[in-house]
Amino acid sequence: MIYYDVAFRDNDLRTSKWFDADKFSTLNFKSTSFTKIKGKVYKLKGFLTMHGITKEVAFDAIFNGWAVTMTKKNTAGFTIKGKLLRSDYNLRK
Repeated sequence: MIYYDVAFRDNDLRTSKWFDADKFSTLNFKSTSFTKIKGKVYKLKGFLTMHGITKEVAFDAIFNGWAVTMTKKNTAGFTIKGKLLRSDYNLRK
């Protein structure tokens, strides 16, 4: 099903059909390593807790460059890619 109404989609995702946000209000990621593979490509590993279940995960991270924030601090930008199985976290649908 494709939702064109963003508020409708967001509210649906909060229900027990999906993320059950009333019961599981947070999603946490704790990194365990960040390793340079080659050039601007890195491997990010850690533990993801979603829907009350913690699993070890790995993501590809591509360095996009540096930016200076309004607080005058350098901030690194990355694109993170990876796959998760909803069934690993007991998410229905």
